[in-house]
Amino acid sequence: CMAFISLLTEYSKTLQRISIPFFLKQIIQKSLIIGTVSYIFIFDIEFNYFFIFLDIIFFVVLIFHILYLYHLNSFNLKLKLPKNDNFSLKQFQLYSFFSLLGGAGFILLDNIDTLMLGTLAGFKSTGIYSISFFIAMVVDMPRRAINQIASPIISEAFKNEDLKKVDEIYKQTSTNNFFIGAFIFLLIWINADNLFSFMPNGETYSLAKNVILIVGTGKLIDISFGLNGHI
Repeated sequence: CMAFISLLTEYSKTLQRISIPFFLKQIIQKSLIIGTVSYIFIFDIEFNYFFIFLDIIFFVVLIFHILYLYHLNSFNLKLKLPKNDNFSLKQFQLYSFFSLLGGAGFILLDNIDTLMLGTLAGFKSTGIYSISFFIAMVVDMPRRAINQIASPIISEAFKNEDLKKVDEIYKQTSTNNFFIGAFIFLLIWINADNLFSFMPNGETYSLAKNVILIVGTGKLIDISFGLNGHI
């Protein structure tokens, strides 16, 4: 289900209709997962049921994705290759291969710190680090939301050789990302001790409080440069 959700999200991006899919994937899906974990923890339910609930959440989100695309008259299960003399299946396959390779590289880049820490310091230290790391990654959410919407517009502007529009969107996204990200980072850092106090064994996880500061600052600097990665 997760693969299909990601696929439909990317498809929605090409249609420049990303707001609803992003809301479903980043807000509804994650809120339901947090609610499920809280429910299992509060009512002391066997952890095995979590995976059942997780499958149900992903399936429901997938159905809403499909219904939304169907509402836009953009959902079709028929696979048709374009009838165009300029279309090359070999080039399409080569492009897909490098896209897959690039995606794998990004996944490795995002997780290499966790893999190295697990090898050098053990799973306990990795768990403590990961909790603080994902708290800090909340700073990156505005960039993901804004970039999901802006990247198709940037691609269209490059296609039309409208560099003025590219420059305008780049500056707008940089400014918006910085101010929203800085506000979120400030809220997280001020309330970091309160966040850890709500967690079981919060004193243990609070040892990695500096991870929030370092990763959060790094992400804030990164998102301040707007759509540089897409451009």
